[in-house]
Amino acid sequence: MDLTEKLRTLWRTTPAISQNFPIKLGESHFEEFRITCNSCGCDIPDEHVHGRVSSVIPSVVSIEAVGLCQPCLLLIPLNIRLRSDGSAEFVQHGQWVKSFGVPTALLPRLGYQLVQFFRRTFCTR
Repeated sequence: MDLTEKLRTLWRTTPAISQNFPIKLGESHFEEFRITCNSCGCDIPDEHVHGRVSSVIPSVVSIEAVGLCQPCLLLIPLNIRLRSDGSAEFVQHGQWVKSFGVPTALLPRLGYQLVQFFRRTFCTR
């Protein structure tokens, strides 16, 4: 089975990932889950993100998901780990990378806000 068929199977056989939120791990709360299309940059609506949520240890939740970007007709895979310290880990170039959410420094924060503004303005759902 090739990657595309695996993603289609995951999409067809799992519910919308939003049914599993909010997630509480210790003092950390994760309210929502977003996937952005790699091609057009638009956020994929919650109902178009399907997958599984599992927890092997109490302080970590793993999410295997696939989002469907309808304008681009692309399936976007995502594997992520949410941790009780409020961080998230995702795979980038074959390595797990840790992230602590939205950037807090002024310039990155302004850049992030500009990107979010343009996504809201120009991306249709």
